[in-house]
Amino acid sequence: MKPFPYTTTVFGLLAAFVTIFTASAAQFQPPVVLESPFPEREGRFGIASSVPDVNGDGRSEILICANGGARGAYLYDGLSRQVILELTGDWGRGINDVNGDGRGDIIVSSGLRLFDVLDGTTGGLIYTLEPTESFNTEVRAVSAIPDVNGDGRPEIAIGIASGTRAVKIYDGASGAVLRSLSGAGSLFGESVSGVPDVNGDGRGDVIVGAPLANRAYIYDGATGTLLRTLTGSGQFGRAVAGLNDVNGDGHGDVVVTAIESRRAYIHDGATGTRLQTLSAPGNPAFFGWVLNRLPDINGDGRDDVVVGPPHAANAPQSPGNVYLFSGVTGELLATLPGHAIDGTATGVPDLNGDGLGEVLVANPRANSTDGVYQAGQVRLYLSKVPPKPPEPAVMGWSAEGFKLRLTGEVGAKFELQRSDDLINWSPIATQTNTSAVAEFLDVEAKNTSRRFYRTRAAR
Repeated sequence: MKPFPYTTTVFGLLAAFVTIFTASAAQFQPPVVLESPFPEREGRFGIASSVPDVNGDGRSEILICANGGARGAYLYDGLSRQVILELTGDWGRGINDVNGDGRGDIIVSSGLRLFDVLDGTTGGLIYTLEPTESFNTEVRAVSAIPDVNGDGRPEIAIGIASGTRAVKIYDGASGAVLRSLSGAGSLFGESVSGVPDVNGDGRGDVIVGAPLANRAYIYDGATGTLLRTLTGSGQFGRAVAGLNDVNGDGHGDVVVTAIESRRAYIHDGATGTRLQTLSAPGNPAFFGWVLNRLPDINGDGRDDVVVGPPHAANAPQSPGNVYLFSGVTGELLATLPGHAIDGTATGVPDLNGDGLGEVLVANPRANSTDGVYQAGQVRLYLSKVPPKPPEPAVMGWSAEGFKLRLTGEVGAKFELQRSDDLINWSPIATQTNTSAVAEFLDVEAKNTSRRFYRTRAAR
């Protein structure tokens, strides 16, 4: 079932109807709490990632690693939330099929120096990557990249922000190095992400952050050519992520955080133009430490974004919030609690069949439900389709104002908005339907010859 993010607009006195499809607020069910099958004191279970379907049920799986005393990686079935594979590693992420079996695969690491690429179905080793030349260099970022060489398989990018300060791109099918991208100092390679094609060549591209230079660089994935440089301030480039097209031009887009500025910025991937600026209520310190793409969570058919600080304000040992934003408008869609330093927040493609993405929020420092100190927890927030907002219809105009009839589901919370030009909208009421049919009188419209109205689901 697809969500109902409808907004219905009524044209003033002429009573002509126009239907506009816009995003509704994102809503979620109470979280499903996932814990390590072997909780240990300071086990710090909480490095979470989605993995493309490995068992043929059409749903993604969930990979969670523990990087404390209980080092290990566990693959959970996305539908049943039961462990289906136990692996070795304290860091991991999913990747689309690299070995041609039509199933998702997995990258795991112990100590972020050697990276094993594993068959997602069996856990068997496909190949090993060794990106660092010595123990004095440090891997800071790993990302899958949409196919850059035309073999139909994704590639892998690994950022090394110390020592060589480079990003190495590996062939997903063979593990061979395809090319290396270099930058002079400035923590080049601190962040890296694959980006859907930005230049129309049909191949994936790459964005690399260099936060001490306040820059992010977009490269042609097929050739390694620098396509454009994005600039900002406040450690712009601390985290980066590629997005599927959010502005309708048919090209991938990007989001970049600046933790000192406490902002995240969505940029047009094709032109570099800044599209949206994201900020959180209360302006939390280090906002932008956490960043990930989300599959559509509000029903507009476009990617969304999760951004957050590493922990609660002024309390490094306490969990904080993560903030979910529309990739199209930059609007704050939802706030979810439960994230802590060393944890992750990321999206999962639809698991419950409503057509919307889900969200994982990890707290490796949480006590287990049995009280095991810092055993770690991951919360899975399953989406919930909000009730369809009521449809307004014209009842008439009088000296007292403009009267509307609102017809919709009982219990649906909605916001009624008004405009004179279909461009600038102002909220005039937020309420919950107490009956299937209700009336509303806009007293400020009594001297207006035309006016537009729309409703949207509200949190």
